Amino acid sequence: MQMEDQRLIYLLERYQTGDATTEELQELSNMLKADANSDLFKTTLAEMMSKEAPVFLMNRDRWQHMVRDIVDIDKQSAKAAERSATKVVRMFPWVRAAAAVLLMALGGYFWMNHGRRTSLATAKPVIRDSVVSTAKGEQREIILPDGSRIWLNALSSIRWSVPFNDRQRSVELSGEAFFDIQHADKIPFRIHSGALTTTVLGTSFDVTAYPHQKNMTVSVQSGKVKVQAGDKILAILEKGRQVRIGADTTFYQKNIDTSAIAVWRSGNLVYKDETLEDIAADLQRVFKDSVEIKNVSLKETMITISINKRMGIRDALQMICRTTDSRLSDKNGIFTIE
Repeated sequence: MQMEDQRLIYLLERYQTGDATTEELQELSNMLKADANSDLFKTTLAEMMSKEAPVFLMNRDRWQHMVRDIVDIDKQSAKAAERSATKVVRMFPWVRAAAAVLLMALGGYFWMNHGRRTSLATAKPVIRDSVVSTAKGEQREIILPDGSRIWLNALSSIRWSVPFNDRQRSVELSGEAFFDIQHADKIPFRIHSGALTTTVLGTSFDVTAYPHQKNMTVSVQSGKVKVQAGDKILAILEKGRQVRIGADTTFYQKNIDTSAIAVWRSGNLVYKDETLEDIAADLQRVFKDSVEIKNVSLKETMITISINKRMGIRDALQMICRTTDSRLSDKNGIFTIE
């Protein structure tokens, strides 16, 4: 896939989820302005629609409004500038042609979907990557084309190839996610996270694989999964089992309480035998605040503690300090444990 294709998909997805910055909105508008008749826009929009509901007729108005809004980005910027008494040079003649091209693409897609009840069945598949990411303090639920559900934790991302079909089901994960995978005989679902690959047929489990974090974990809530590094099988886990893998692929397994798996989805943060360094890193992702640990020996202190997100980071850190007999300070928006 060309870099421009990847960038367009990224910007359209950011626009659709409402996460696009002002600069990204303007970049999207400029891309459309520069090449309003490109098949890339039509193909990309059609694939985004087919991912949302590949078999059923979708909400046409929402997608049409999205196209109109994209081509009106410059207009919206101009209105905002006029309100602040800033002189604006208007450049809008291109938007009508762009809107017409894209709305024709929408119309063609809906005609084909309505008549055949298939998602671009007669079109040649275009292999692309779809990426969903979360920021600090954000969680997101994703439904894949096969019906599998993924809950993405803060500061995480997941990538999969489009089309996502019956010949392969695989995703790449950076960060943490809880998976509820639809069963499909002879079609394994694979999660690639760094050097590890987790393979399932149909089950629910949590994978934690943040970059720069010393350990990766896989925790099984139901079913069975296989965890391997390259060709080496590290573990075959069933319900209530967890494997923790170090950077050198050393690992150990243990029994866990399935009710405690992925409780972060409901705002509960449960740490069992975790280092203070890893807990602090997780709290930074959850609360968006900076946390430093001054005492080096404290970083490796193992802690078991439960925290509710509603209590806020200050109270959470004070609870941790009481547990570790340490002191908390706050200066210039940075919390320090010493």
